[in-house]
Amino acid sequence: MLRRIVLFACLVSALPVQAAETILRDAVSMRVRGGARSIIRVDPVEAQFVAGTGAAVGSFEGWTSVQAGTDGWFSGPEARGGYLAFTVQAAADRAVFVEAPGSGVVYINGTPRAGDPYSYGYMSLPALLKKGANRIVVQAGRGRVQVKLVDVSKPVSLDLRDATLPDVVPGEKGKQLASVVVRNATDRVVMAVLDGGAGRSVPTSVPSFSFRKVGVELPASGDGKVKLNLLVDGKTVDSAPVQLAVRKPGEAFKVTFRSEIDGSVQYYGVKPSMNPGAGQALFLSLHGASVEALGQAQAYGPHTWGYVICPTNRRPYGFDWEDVGRLDALEVLKHAQAKFKTDPRLTYLTGHSMGGHGTWQIGGHYPGLFAAVAPSAGWISFNTYAGGYRYDMNDPVQAMLSRAGNTSDTTLLKRNYWQQGVYILHGDADDNVPVTEARAMAKLLEGHPDFTLREVPGMSHWYDTTPDAGADCVDWPGIFDMFARHRLPAVGDIRDIDFTTVSPGVSATCHWVTLLQQEHPLLPSHVVLHADLAAKKISGTVENVSRVSFDTTALGGGDWTVEFKGQKPVTLINRQHLVLKSEGSSSQWVAVDTKPLDGEKQPSRYGGFKSVFSHRVVLVYGTHGTKEANTWTLAKAKFDAEQFAYRGNGAVEIVSDDELLKGRFAGRNLLLYGDSKTNSAWNDVLGSNPGYPTVVPGKASIGDQKVDGDVAVMFVQPRKDDQVAVVGIVAGTSPAGMRLCDRMPFFTSGAAFPDIVVVSPAMLADGPGGVVGGGFFDHLWSTAKGEFIWR
Repeated sequence: MLRRIVLFACLVSALPVQAAETILRDAVSMRVRGGARSIIRVDPVEAQFVAGTGAAVGSFEGWTSVQAGTDGWFSGPEARGGYLAFTVQAAADRAVFVEAPGSGVVYINGTPRAGDPYSYGYMSLPALLKKGANRIVVQAGRGRVQVKLVDVSKPVSLDLRDATLPDVVPGEKGKQLASVVVRNATDRVVMAVLDGGAGRSVPTSVPSFSFRKVGVELPASGDGKVKLNLLVDGKTVDSAPVQLAVRKPGEAFKVTFRSEIDGSVQYYGVKPSMNPGAGQALFLSLHGASVEALGQAQAYGPHTWGYVICPTNRRPYGFDWEDVGRLDALEVLKHAQAKFKTDPRLTYLTGHSMGGHGTWQIGGHYPGLFAAVAPSAGWISFNTYAGGYRYDMNDPVQAMLSRAGNTSDTTLLKRNYWQQGVYILHGDADDNVPVTEARAMAKLLEGHPDFTLREVPGMSHWYDTTPDAGADCVDWPGIFDMFARHRLPAVGDIRDIDFTTVSPGVSATCHWVTLLQQEHPLLPSHVVLHADLAAKKISGTVENVSRVSFDTTALGGGDWTVEFKGQKPVTLINRQHLVLKSEGSSSQWVAVDTKPLDGEKQPSRYGGFKSVFSHRVVLVYGTHGTKEANTWTLAKAKFDAEQFAYRGNGAVEIVSDDELLKGRFAGRNLLLYGDSKTNSAWNDVLGSNPGYPTVVPGKASIGDQKVDGDVAVMFVQPRKDDQVAVVGIVAGTSPAGMRLCDRMPFFTSGAAFPDIVVVSPAMLADGPGGVVGGGFFDHLWSTAKGEFIWR
């Protein structure tokens, strides 16, 4: 071991005093098997950081000396799964930008920072190097990684490499939104203001030694030349020219908008209709992995009767059109329908590769939104493609985690596709997404009266063999011919509904029925219903539903009778809800007055920890704990903000618990870091619900379940002063429990979280055995009748 320690100490990259950029070439490495899409993972290096011995990473047996290639990149086995550790000597405290394309996470002196796994090249981390030896450890897993240190020329600066910009479009006048990264390489929070010639932005907080995208209005007309000024404390501290793309008539272009998910500026691509005007069709097209939304739009030729609208999934890889990616698609659909005044009944969904998966997912969850769907080269789910975790369903804890991910299981939604036309396109020689994915879905849809499977002979993943405008693999004539023969019926024209949802929080409504609550959360809920207009009667079957409502106004209004199989008829007056009431061993449906479900689970607030990442979420760090706890909460909030910025083009706000309690954030989701002693906002935003968990140093309590020792606890509860917003908690019972929270995969699609999950550091060595338990709160967000599994 001593030899290893000496070897590591010798691998030092000295920083030239005046160097603009220093590439770190000497490291030690350890291979570690990569994790799948789950909170469960085995990682001995992360275990060291969690245990508080991260300073010794690289100095034990099992680490080997490696050097970068002549191009400055590591591309050997060490870059295909594992860690690289570097030591950097600094003559004095100094600020630098750490850039590590190819890295999954970057530890800088033990503090985790967001990596750049897809090598976008624009992830630039402001960091403080301390006088003496500094340790930088990066996780690598995609085959190539580089680590470099860039000198800071301006303490607060613009970085235009990741700008979100509008296009100049013929006929469009006025202002359009943009956003650019502001880097803060100082030890204080700065209030940044941008001025692009169309008015100044509101002052936006940028955390110390971190970055944030800041929105601003730009004049989107003329030649597209803009000068952007960055102001702090009323003084210009940086400026840069910006060139907006100027589009010609008929060309694809970008539209920017303000997202309600996190308040950031986003864009979508548009291929305009050849006959612009109100009443056109809308073709929502979802891109594949690594593809920009504008590039997706540019892959289409012109269409005479509709607009091709291409959301971003928040990034080229993003969220696989799940989680925040799904919300982005729905948000863009709503924005584009309003902007271009399209006919809602002429709305269609298509996508390629990862976007084909998104087509299956979004089309399956929302059958009432799309007249027809057309996945091209699409994969089914993480269970069949893209590295889903294989849970052992004989282990109740793993079965619970699997259940939390049921919204990702496309096959559970199969009956919903019967409401749409379906066209499946796939090259039979696809070497990326195998054609067996298409064939499996075709088999699942056997008996569907309106679907087509088209396998294109000899074609691989991306192809364009005809002289027609547009790439054949997305702009396939058969798809648009099928679209032209389908339109959504008016809600009142629908007599029969066959609808499945896995979570009302994801999808609750299909035409005139809304499933408000389930008997068992995150298990499939299924209704088969028939509306008899003459008799004013709805009849059918329901499974795993405990509260339901009907839009009888769309069916002609008046009082209606509802009769479910095996139950007595119930009369609904003024669109009352139906609630399943249990009496002894039997249950009966009863009518109740329609009213807000105060304090109860409902579609707008149904749970699942990840639901906190919406409604303009605010990250709240604690300031009332120990120095170690306070330091951790701020570092974790910054880490999550950076990850969301990278994975989801996000721009979330970070505030202290004391700032939050001044009352500037009404109606917004909150993510609190730290236990109830450290973060003073707990009781103010969670209220007095006796059912919510508590976390204090040394112990977590979840109803009657008490957990002692080192654990990480993550859960979600309703915000007490709002009917929609939620509060997420990320806390540890000890410093080790806190650090175990650091790399929980909040921003990894397919990594599912129930309402609450408790994990011990033993997971990093034992895998599933280290998950203490978790589950789902009841309708009142309590543990009293919730469904939980504990070891």
